[in-house]
Amino acid sequence: MNIDVDDEAERSDADGRHAKRLRAVRTDYLMTATPFTDLQLRRRHPPHPGETLREDVLPALEISVTEMARRLGLARETLSRILHGRAPISPDLAVRLERAGIGRARAWLAVQCDYDLWQAEHRAQPPIESFAELV
Repeated sequence: MNIDVDDEAERSDADGRHAKRLRAVRTDYLMTATPFTDLQLRRRHPPHPGETLREDVLPALEISVTEMARRLGLARETLSRILHGRAPISPDLAVRLERAGIGRARAWLAVQCDYDLWQAEHRAQPPIESFAELV
């Protein structure tokens, strides 16, 4: 039920407040390599990882989008696009989030992948021929 924040990150935080509050954020699914099962993906629309950042992480940290963008080394506009689901979590951002103590990089990418796969599965696709017919 919490984000894995190591002791070093807590000690390095200037006021200590953010790291401790972050522990209460419900992002336990970010600690696993496969947040959703295939059955769960078929049944419901998985959240965009930016939604988790916007609705859970930002309020827990009590910081602005501008401050989060600065700390992660992003332009505010870039982070805003991610938070509103208009841009994906990149591998670079996933690593930065992990280094900031906000989940694990692989978990952020797994959530993004789940979101992308669900989107692709629910878009119209061209007819596909099976390769099994060739064998």
